Amino acid sequence: AQGAEGLIQARVFSEGGSLVVRMSNPGRIRSEPGSTGIGWGNSRDRLALLFGEQASLTLEEVNGDRVRMEARFPLVFMEPR
Repeated sequence: AQGAEGLIQARVFSEGGSLVVRMSNPGRIRSEPGSTGIGWGNSRDRLALLFGEQASLTLEEVNGDRVRMEARFPLVFMEPR
């Protein structure tokens, strides 16, 4: 994503049994020349291998001037060792 200077927002919260990581910044989604998008696809594939349909990774333009990334996966609590 490419954009002008501005506010970067980050939120981490639980929602419906999922952990949600949401980040946004000014800009627009733009593919670089020669970019294959393989890194984004690999990240989605890894989440799917770990959590199946319970995980997602999205990137979208919001209001035409911001880019938002959201990662969502099951919220799991572990006992301390």
